Amino acid sequence: YSAPGSYAVSLTVRDKNGCPSTYTMPSPLVVRDAPLPTIVSAPQKNICQGQTTTISIPNPQSGVAYTWTDINGTILGLGTTIVASTTGKYILEAMLISSGCKDTVNTEILVNALPLTPSLTAATAVVCQSDSLLLQTLPLVDAPAGYTWFSGVAPDSLGNTILGAYFAKSPSNMGVSPTTIDFYVRTTDKNKCNSLLSAPYRVTFNPSPTILISSNGMPTSFCVGNSVDLAITNPQGALNYFWSKDNILDPLLNNTTSNTFNSTGTYRVRAVNAPYNCSTTSNPINVVVNAYPPIPTIIPDATAPETTLNGFNICPGTNSKISTSPLLGASYQWFINDTIIPSAQSQSVTINRAGAYTVETSLNGCPSVSTKTIVGLLPRPQGVFIPPVVKTICNGYTSTLNASNAFGYQWYLNYKPIDTAKSSSLNAASSGVYQVEFYTDKGCKSMSDSLAILSVLKKPTPAFTYDLFCVNVPSSFTNQTITTNSGPVTYHWEFQNGETKDSVNVTHVFPTSGLYKVVLNVTPSICPQLVDSISATILVENPLNGIRYPPVEARAGKPISLIARSFGVSFEWVPSTGLDNPNIRIPLLTPTTEQLYTIKILNRAGCLNVDSVLVRIFDEQDIFIAGGFTPNNDGKNDKIYPFLVGINAFHYLKIFNRWGNMVFQTTSVDPALGWDGKYKGRDQPADTYTWIVEGEGENGKVFRKSGSLILIR
Repeated sequence: YSAPGSYAVSLTVRDKNGCPSTYTMPSPLVVRDAPLPTIVSAPQKNICQGQTTTISIPNPQSGVAYTWTDINGTILGLGTTIVASTTGKYILEAMLISSGCKDTVNTEILVNALPLTPSLTAATAVVCQSDSLLLQTLPLVDAPAGYTWFSGVAPDSLGNTILGAYFAKSPSNMGVSPTTIDFYVRTTDKNKCNSLLSAPYRVTFNPSPTILISSNGMPTSFCVGNSVDLAITNPQGALNYFWSKDNILDPLLNNTTSNTFNSTGTYRVRAVNAPYNCSTTSNPINVVVNAYPPIPTIIPDATAPETTLNGFNICPGTNSKISTSPLLGASYQWFINDTIIPSAQSQSVTINRAGAYTVETSLNGCPSVSTKTIVGLLPRPQGVFIPPVVKTICNGYTSTLNASNAFGYQWYLNYKPIDTAKSSSLNAASSGVYQVEFYTDKGCKSMSDSLAILSVLKKPTPAFTYDLFCVNVPSSFTNQTITTNSGPVTYHWEFQNGETKDSVNVTHVFPTSGLYKVVLNVTPSICPQLVDSISATILVENPLNGIRYPPVEARAGKPISLIARSFGVSFEWVPSTGLDNPNIRIPLLTPTTEQLYTIKILNRAGCLNVDSVLVRIFDEQDIFIAGGFTPNNDGKNDKIYPFLVGINAFHYLKIFNRWGNMVFQTTSVDPALGWDGKYKGRDQPADTYTWIVEGEGENGKVFRKSGSLILIR
C-alpha cells in the first residue's frame, strides 16, 4: 500500500466454466503511517582499544522514537546518537509514535586491541656529548608498522621511523656538566593503533671540549721561505692537546697552544678533557707553501728594425710586441722604467715608447721578475714634398708630383696607398688628395705634412635646343651644355651662311628655306685641348599659302562650328564677331549676317599662315555635299565632307560605289576627317559615287538626304 488509509479487500474465484464466487472481508483493512527509512552515520567503524566513536542519525524525523539495541535485544540507549566503545552490531529501531509502525537499521563497530608495549636496549648508557648512542627495540612477535620516539620528563616527540632504531644525541644547549635524558618509544600497528610508551632508557651525556684553531689573519697560502702561526683560540688548562698534520700526530707539539708552520699540509688539534675522556677535533686549516716560478725572459719582436746587445730599437709612432714564455696558471705584469704599465697583464704587450721594460710572472702569488730589456727610438725620415702650384689636371693628361731627401717613398691617393707608386715622383692623373710617405733605410715611416689636392677638368658635353625654324622668323638657340668639372668655358656658334656668334645663348634669322647646319663649339679656358662641339641640321620652312575654305552654310541665330586647318599650334579668328572663342581651332559661331572670316594659323616652325572662310546665311535646314572633288593633295578640293545648315546633330555620311559597296563613312563634320578617295588604303577610280547623309533637325526630326558626286583624277 503506497499510502495510509482504509482499504476493502475481496477475493474472486472462477471455476473451469468461468463461474465466479467472491469473498469480501467483513471489515476494511486499515494501513497506518510508517516512519521514513532511517540512515545512520559512524565516522570511524574501525577504532583502537580505549577509543570511542559516535553513531548518529544525520536527519532525524519528528514524531519518531529511536531505540539502540545489540543483537541480543539489550537496550543500549535512546535518542538520535550513541557512543560506541566495544566491538559489535549496533541496531537502531525507529518507531512512528502515531502509528506504532517501525523501521530498523544497523552498523558494525570493530575495536582493535593495542599492540604490545616495546622495550629499549643499547650498548651503553653513557656517551660523550659529541657522539651519539644507537637505541634499539627488542624484537616483537608482530612487526610494527612504525615507531615514534620521545625524550624528556614529559616526553616530547622526536620523530617517526620505520625501523626500531634511533641515534640518541645530546641537547644543543648542554653546558659543561653531564646531562641525563630519558628516551621512550611506542609502536604503531597496521590498524594504526599505538602501543603504550616503553619503559624509559636513561642516557648520560658527558660534556665534550670545544676547540678552534686560527691563523689570526695570517695568510695560509704563501711563498717558500715564509711561515704561518696557528693557535688555539679558546685554550683551556684542563684539556690535553694533540697536534697533527695530514692526520699524523706530531708528539713534539703535544699540549702546546700555538705553533709556527712552513710546509704544505692540513693541520688539526684534538682536545681531550681528563674527567670524562671526551675528545673533540678542531676545524682543519690547509697550509699551502708555493714555489717561485722560473725567472721570466723577455722575447723581443722578431720584426724589430734593429736589435742591440740588451734590447732593440723601434721606429717612432709604430707598435712593437714583446712577450715572455707562457706558464700555466701564471699571471703577468709589465713595467717600463720600473713603473707599472696599466692593463698590461697578459703574456705579451704592445709598446711604442722607448724605455727599460721588465715583466713580473706570478704563480700562486709568488712573483719572479725578468732582467731589463732596453727599447730605443730610431730617427724619423726627413723627406720633402712641395705641392704643385697648378691644382688642376686636364682629362687624359697628368700632373707630375715630386718628393726628395728620403731613402724610400710611397704615394697615397685619398689616403690609400697607390700600389705601384714607390719612386720620388708621381704622374697624377686622377682627382683627389695626394700625399707621400717617406722611408728610412731601417724602414721607419713618416707621412708628409703637405697635401696636394688636385682636380681633373673634364671635357664639356655640348648641347643646345632651338624653338622656331621658319623663314625670316627669329629662332632662339638655348645653350644646355654640361660644364661640370670643366672649369670656365667659352662658346662659339657657327651658322651655315657664314655668321658666327660668341655668347651663351643666341638668336638667328634664316633668310630662305632649306637645310641649315648649326655648330656649337665649347672650349675650356684652362684646358683648351678638351674642346668639344655639337651640331644640328635644321630644316627651315616657308609659310604655307593661305586658302579659302568652302563656304559655310548657316542659319541666322543657330550655333554652328567653324573648323580651321589642323597643322597649327595657335589660332586667331578675325573678326571675332559671333564666336565663343576666337583663339581655338574649332570655335562655335552664332551667326546673324553673312561674314568673311580670316584665320591666322601659327605652326610649330613659327610660320604664320592666313586662311579665310565665308559664312553664308540660309533660311532652311540642310546638309550639303560637294558635287565632285580632286584628291591629288594640292590643298584644293582634296576631301568630301558634309556642310550642315540648321542641323542640331549629325548622324553619318556614307558613300557607295556603283556596285553598292560602301567605301567610306563618318560621323564627323571635320573637313580633315572627310573622304580622301581611298578605300582600305587604296585609291578608288574616277567615277560617280552615291552618298547618303542623316542628321537631326532643329525640331528633333530625323533629316535624311542622298545624292551623287564625281571623283576626278
